[in-house]
Amino acid sequence: MQPHSIQFARPDQDGVRYRPLLALPFYCVGDDGSVWCCRSRFGRNHPVVPWSRRKTRLSQWGYWVLTIRRRRYFVHRLVLLAFVGPCPAGMEARHLDGDPTNNRLPNLCWGTPKENKQDSQRHGTAIRGSRVGGAKLTEAHIPLIRELASSGWLPRQIASRFGVHTTTINAVIWVHTWKHVP
Repeated sequence: MQPHSIQFARPDQDGVRYRPLLALPFYCVGDDGSVWCCRSRFGRNHPVVPWSRRKTRLSQWGYWVLTIRRRRYFVHRLVLLAFVGPCPAGMEARHLDGDPTNNRLPNLCWGTPKENKQDSQRHGTAIRGSRVGGAKLTEAHIPLIRELASSGWLPRQIASRFGVHTTTINAVIWVHTWKHVP
């Protein structure tokens, strides 16, 4: 008998719906973001074992991930794949509340990169300003830089005071960068 044709009883939790992961036989995902497996560690010919919840780990980006046979799967994408369908071209997964650890189905949807970026700005999780890894300036420096420029300081004088390049100061003065700081 083919493993795909076997009807398995789903994990038992009140109020949680489960769907099989077609790309991963013996696995299913719940609309609460849980991932379950009924495959034996001992191979296909071993009797079917009861469903057990798979352990996930937090990635460096703050998303729950699951590793199966040395391949990493993001749990939020598995939930969307099982309940909504494949990711349409040019779309990506969105967390509507801005919490990357909340993998419940009502919190997830496919969306455009632009919508995802707008979400991150609305939730305050966008990487900009001093949150950028190599930033040498902070939000507190920007009003001072603009004030010094309006009072007659030359960009190279301001740059030497803050230890950055003149190009960086010009971008701040002309509001090409740090647009989020008034």
